[in-house]
Amino acid sequence: YVGTYNGLCYLNSTSSTFQRIELPVLFAKNNLLVNSLLEDPIRHCIWVGTEGYLFKYYPETKKVEQISLFAGNSIKSLALDLNQNLLLGTDNGLYVYNSDKNVVKHVVHDSRYGKSLTNNIVWSIFVDKNKNAWFGTDYGVSLLKNNKTYRYVPISQITGIGDGNQLQAIYKDSRNNFWYGGTNGLIFTAPNAK
Repeated sequence: YVGTYNGLCYLNSTSSTFQRIELPVLFAKNNLLVNSLLEDPIRHCIWVGTEGYLFKYYPETKKVEQISLFAGNSIKSLALDLNQNLLLGTDNGLYVYNSDKNVVKHVVHDSRYGKSLTNNIVWSIFVDKNKNAWFGTDYGVSLLKNNKTYRYVPISQITGIGDGNQLQAIYKDSRNNFWYGGTNGLIFTAPNAK
């Protein structure tokens, strides 16, 4: 399967010829640029990302389905995350699509958060052997770590306020309460606190 400037094609290995696969485009353009292809062994399909469309192609039945949730997006890259969600890199940020439940999460750059995408134009996605997801953007690389050992909890989630606190001591008492001592005071959390 080959993505071209003029749509999706199939290279027939026996005759060494290209066969075009018709994609159900709603409005005509001069060309249909296929930016990315991804084989999905769980759903037995090939995801096809184009300038303006996302398609799901089933090689066994030759059926093509347009996913209208992403109409108008330039889909530059595709990958599957550790939960088999489809990751879509676009000119409009990152989309995380659970096709089984038809649920979409949209992730964009936010300069207020250091852990957001470095930029909204996501050119490439790579999921490594440890299921970390790497996103190549116009302004650098963003990394989504798959770390089941550690969980990041912002101090604001515990205190409910935006003041920072450089923690210098952590103590767990006999009642399983946690005490955090730092440069901005003492923080107490009960064992049932989330």
